[in-house]
Amino acid sequence: MLNYRYTHLPLPFVQLLASNMQTGGSVFPKLKSHIEAHPDMKTILARAVSDIDPEARLEKVIHSIGWLGVRDRIAAMYLQRRRDGVYPYEPDLTIVKDINLFEGRTKDYCVDGFSRSYLFAFYFKMSMLEQIQEGSHVKLSDELISQDVIQLLSKTKAKVIHVDWILLVLQQLKNFWGIDHLNLRLTSNFVWKEIYNELNNNQQKELVDNLLSYGASVAETDFFTAEMI
Repeated sequence: MLNYRYTHLPLPFVQLLASNMQTGGSVFPKLKSHIEAHPDMKTILARAVSDIDPEARLEKVIHSIGWLGVRDRIAAMYLQRRRDGVYPYEPDLTIVKDINLFEGRTKDYCVDGFSRSYLFAFYFKMSMLEQIQEGSHVKLSDELISQDVIQLLSKTKAKVIHVDWILLVLQQLKNFWGIDHLNLRLTSNFVWKEIYNELNNNQQKELVDNLLSYGASVAETDFFTAEMI
């Protein structure tokens, strides 16, 4: 049984991970404006890049380490805060190593510029650290999203943006049916509504509970409230 739980995440940072953050053209001013609009994240950024530019000038920092480098440093600051209870004076990038590895495993299937698989792993890592603080013994492992599930993404006809939601559903269905049956269903003509209706009441509840937990954690409701056309 999968049990994804609600985890409080830093919303301004989550919004960046969920957006197209290629820093060329018109995107950079939006990135700068977003950071300026959130003084708490601006302060965290300044501490995270102090070794590159004590004044935390975003243009200089981006030119030096790129958006992904900035992203990793901010993520490390939040993760260390969750783990240690205080914000560090500088980021320890080893704490995001497993997140980068997970992103690398899904990169070929994702639209460039978005960090949604990174967001997914960031959510898991923050949840894991929260549970450790509560006395649980958990780790960010393949049991959350297994490699055979990631390989199912090769069946998509194009790269996807919302890879996090797709992986969550696929992993859930694998746990219900097994990888062979899931793979068979994905190679046949089907609609998702039919698959949902094949689940028993307990399975439907488990799936929806996990989707709600993740959606609440990353502050996305469109998956549940948008009218399908």
